[in-house]
Amino acid sequence: MNGDQELIACWWREILARPGTLPAGVQPVQSRLVRAVGTGTLPSGPVFLKVMGFPRWRDRLRYCWRALPAAHEARLLAGVHAAGIPCPEVVAVRTARRALLPFASLLVLRALPVARAPTVAVTPVALLRARATLARRLLAAGILHPDLHADNFVSLQDGRLAVLDLQSARRVGKLLANTATARIRVAARLFSTAPELDPGAVFATLCEVSLLGSPAAAVRAHARARRQQAAWWRSRLWRCLRTSTEFEASWRWRGVEYRRRGALPPGSWQHGDERLRRCWLGQRALQLFEGQPPQLFAYFRSWWWQPPAHAVYIPAELDPDQVGAELSRLAEGFDRYRELFHGVDAADCRVGRGNDGR
Repeated sequence: MNGDQELIACWWREILARPGTLPAGVQPVQSRLVRAVGTGTLPSGPVFLKVMGFPRWRDRLRYCWRALPAAHEARLLAGVHAAGIPCPEVVAVRTARRALLPFASLLVLRALPVARAPTVAVTPVALLRARATLARRLLAAGILHPDLHADNFVSLQDGRLAVLDLQSARRVGKLLANTATARIRVAARLFSTAPELDPGAVFATLCEVSLLGSPAAAVRAHARARRQQAAWWRSRLWRCLRTSTEFEASWRWRGVEYRRRGALPPGSWQHGDERLRRCWLGQRALQLFEGQPPQLFAYFRSWWWQPPAHAVYIPAELDPDQVGAELSRLAEGFDRYRELFHGVDAADCRVGRGNDGR
């Protein structure tokens, strides 16, 4: 429709002016450092926009010689639709490069007729069976999606289950997609979608839909699931020491500064030894696993070839008499979760109520 294309062209101009940000009038659904998802309305109906910028050099290099995310996912969605699997309809794809490097990416998808809350409760086993069946159909179509978490599935009004977000999927062909290794990769991710179920019940359900075929395969899938979950937690723990959605790393001639995004509130820097690094990491662990709100706003460390120097930024609202006790509490938090920072299995940890920094 002409009206649709005119509005999409308007959105695209705004995105080119501000790569990675949603156009005006689009309601945000999800906002991350490299991708934003929002919902808008075309003359033909409601749609979802997936906008991606490339603010970091590693993101630019990653997509330097490969299709940009919008084009890649649109091709995968076309293959999923051709296989008869419910998925969003592609309305528009827009990509742009500057000096051969990725610059902006836009994917517009038709909103699916999502079902409201079911009147009859669906058991965890039935839900896992439906997700595993859909995953098996993807493999049968030659599409490997090793990141099928719970948010990738949505129930439609007609009772079917649809798949979303195929950015991590790849078309590998029916032969490779149906190997034992590929099935174990997919099954491992499905283990995490049913944490309330016993591994034996998960195995029985995955065997029922022919995703797994032997107890040995189930053991491998479960072990892989635990490794993936541990790696997921560790990646979120270490985000306080790199540029991410919640944190920003800035290089200085004297060292590197890590801070929570946004302007620093009134306060002051407190200098000390390597213990302050433990406080910064301990704060992150307490935020993730115990839901405790962070107190420190930034952390600085000198370069390795310079005399050791560490500092944390203390907000003025924190009582000066309580600073020592607060730093001790954060250092104890690091000691409590020290094993996780050093790679010991974190699969049994549970996120608290704090922001996980995604």
